[in-house]
This record gives sequence, structure tokens and C-alpha cells, in this order.
Amino acid sequence: MTEVSTNSSNQVNAGPRTAVKLAGNALAYGSLLCSAFFWIDFAFHYVPRAPKLNLTGFDWFRVMAVAMILSVASVACRAKLWKLALPVALVMFFLVMYIMGT
Repeated sequence: MTEVSTNSSNQVNAGPRTAVKLAGNALAYGSLLCSAFFWIDFAFHYVPRAPKLNLTGFDWFRVMAVAMILSVASVACRAKLWKLALPVALVMFFLVMYIMGT
């Protein structure tokens, strides 16, 4: 008889890979959260009595740098979500640099 692989036998050998992909997805979601954080604060700026952060341009630059680092780390972990996280982090990083320059 030939051996047929089942889901249970595949999961035994895929333990470390699963942990790396899970960490990569968490890093990608963190990168997307940092990128969305700018737009959330921008929306709260126009709502009266909403919490305001009063971050300077350099502080936003640092937040977007963290988003870039997280997205690059998700690429290193080969998470599926890096294809969304990396371009969004790049666009937001350059947007913040453009806003700081004006």
C-alpha cells in the first residue's frame, strides 16, 4: 500500500514554519495599524472633543519608520500579508516625508 499524507501528518512537520508565518502576519498587521493610525488621528482632528495626540511631524516620521520596519520584517517571515503591508507602509512613509517638507 502507498502512504497517503493526511492533514495531521502534515501539521507535525510544519510547527516552526507555522509560528514564523503567524509572527509575520502579526508584524504585517502591526505595520498596517501604524499606517492607519495616521488617518485615524487625522479624522479625530476634525471631530470636536475627540482625543488629540498633537504629534509633531518628526513623531509621525518615527511612527511610519516603525511601520516600514514591521513590514520589512513581515517580508522576511514570508507572510502572505506583506504584499499589502509593504506598499502601504512605503506610500505612507513618503507621504509623511512630503507633508513634513511643505
